[in-house]
Amino acid sequence: MASIEHIEATATRITDRILDMDLRGLPRDFAVLMRKLREFVEQQEEVLAAARAELESATARNNMLADELEASKKFTKHLLNHRRIVDMARSEAVARSARIQAQVERLWAALQPRWRTVEQELTCHVCCHKLWSAVRFAGSVWFLVATSYAQAVLMHGLNCNLVVTRRPLRAHLVEQAVRKLPTVNEEERTEREEVDWERGYRGDASWSDFF
Repeated sequence: MASIEHIEATATRITDRILDMDLRGLPRDFAVLMRKLREFVEQQEEVLAAARAELESATARNNMLADELEASKKFTKHLLNHRRIVDMARSEAVARSARIQAQVERLWAALQPRWRTVEQELTCHVCCHKLWSAVRFAGSVWFLVATSYAQAVLMHGLNCNLVVTRRPLRAHLVEQAVRKLPTVNEEERTEREEVDWERGYRGDASWSDFF
């Protein structure tokens, strides 16, 4: 295996032969020197090729790491932005919930003293069932009966079918209660709307006859 030390030693030996005018072994020494030089050049070319391949591999790894770093930055930025949006939504939801809770408490505080009287008027004294359904289905039964009286409102219990009052309820409280009652399912609502229309019921506009 050729090395720079062997090449230098061979060159020194050739120089000494020339200075001593000893030319007998000079061709052999030159042949050895050229062989060692070729071997050294081949070795350096192999080292250079290996270094070039390692450089290309390192460059590819560096580019891959750079891409991963860029993707990581984008993901982190997206994650932080999403976290910020979630925090804002949570804060807004908490604030809105607090406002709703405060409003409910204020409304309940204002309504509670009078609600017991309204609850009694909306309860059938015979079957002890609340007349929510009768009020909710005002278009089909209650509205038809109520329109038969000029000044008084009739309400029938849904269970006992008994008239439980002949006087109007408190308009401003009952109107709020009625409008917040649960709605019927779509099929039942459609059937009742058709029947109500035939009886003269025209939706919310018909409530003006009572409230």
